[in-house]
Amino acid sequence: MNKPITDIMDVGDGSSDGKVKLRLVAESSKKYSAFSTPQILQRITELEKVMFKAAKDLEFEKAANFRDEIEAYRAQIIKNS
Repeated sequence: MNKPITDIMDVGDGSSDGKVKLRLVAESSKKYSAFSTPQILQRITELEKVMFKAAKDLEFEKAANFRDEIEAYRAQIIKNS
């Protein structure tokens, strides 16, 4: 038996050519430039609280998303400086 390896998400879609269809997995980047530095710092504080609670509740994917958003805000502070 010799079958091509395909993506598990493509099983049952009726295609038998062995090609894997690519999907967009990344989100579009958010714009943080509309906020002032004090607003960004306040938002970072709020997000850190929510991130730590998510991690405590073993919701690591949510915590990682909050961490990434916090890093984007911090990068915007540096960019604004």
